[in-house]
Amino acid sequence: LYFLFFFFLFFFFFFFFFKQKTAYEIMPSLVGSEMCIRDRYQRRVHGATALTTTSDSGRVVSGGMEGEVRVWRIGRQTQTMETSLKEHRGRVYDIQVNSKNSQAISASADGSCIVWDLATFTRVMCLFEKTMFMQILYHPDEAQIITTGSDRKISYWDSFDGQQIRDIEASESEINALAFINNDYFLSGGADKMLMLWRYDEGFPYYKGEGHAGNINRIAVSPSKKFIVTVGSEGAIFFWSVPQELTAKTDK
Repeated sequence: LYFLFFFFLFFFFFFFFFKQKTAYEIMPSLVGSEMCIRDRYQRRVHGATALTTTSDSGRVVSGGMEGEVRVWRIGRQTQTMETSLKEHRGRVYDIQVNSKNSQAISASADGSCIVWDLATFTRVMCLFEKTMFMQILYHPDEAQIITTGSDRKISYWDSFDGQQIRDIEASESEINALAFINNDYFLSGGADKMLMLWRYDEGFPYYKGEGHAGNINRIAVSPSKKFIVTVGSEGAIFFWSVPQELTAKTDK
């Protein structure tokens, strides 16, 4: 009896661990350890503070607490750091990649945004302002760039030469987050706890959303352009409906 008991116990554990190993082999994309990038160049007291991917999923671009921007080549079994770029002097809060995957732009607390060439790994141009940049976005047509930060402004920039086009006094508190709905409308949110919907060309807020009890930290728009998701420092996640007239324009 003891022999049978230990035999079945051994068989159970062997079968269990064998199934776990099989799961790792069949579904590597669903298991975190298979796709983990361990940055041995980063001190443990610091870390990655911004992250984005190229549209072909071949690269990850990360930003760190000390201002470093790193480009990683992602394969099924390997993740290799292609370059480490260090020109920012403060935390990198946001990184975006253009639709052609040819350039990335990073926004930093040091008051600079840098456009990087992802082929040569060199700086293309810089944007400077007396603020802590919190987020940066390409306009959907990528002719312009918008930024926001601690100066409570939303700024428009020319993506070709980096010249500032206009400023909007958007809030009485710092702004943390931006998101585009389409070419004509975008969203902002920040320390005033308000979700604002703006018409891009006019620079005028058409709608205001109230509900968060803490700072709005990030905004995302659904692929259908019918819903908005916001996350706040109080731990809440809010879902909002895009106004019907904007949804109709997006559908067209």
